[in-house]
Amino acid sequence: MAPVDVMRATTSVPAEVMGYGDDLGTVRPGMLADLVVFGGDPLDDISAARDVRWVVANGRVYAAAELLERPGAE
Repeated sequence: MAPVDVMRATTSVPAEVMGYGDDLGTVRPGMLADLVVFGGDPLDDISAARDVRWVVANGRVYAAAELLERPGAE
């Protein structure tokens, strides 16, 4: 599977299938989103998705290292 297809299979496709495509699944103005920022471009090399640098969830920005330091994180 091409990297772009992997990204779609984990974002816009499930949102569409579940009927939330108008609100979720893509990064555009007006859309709801939690985001993951990678250290590289997963469209160039899908293994870049393993290099999580930042997470934006519920309007808060977290450094990946901060999340890994929390109790129960592995």
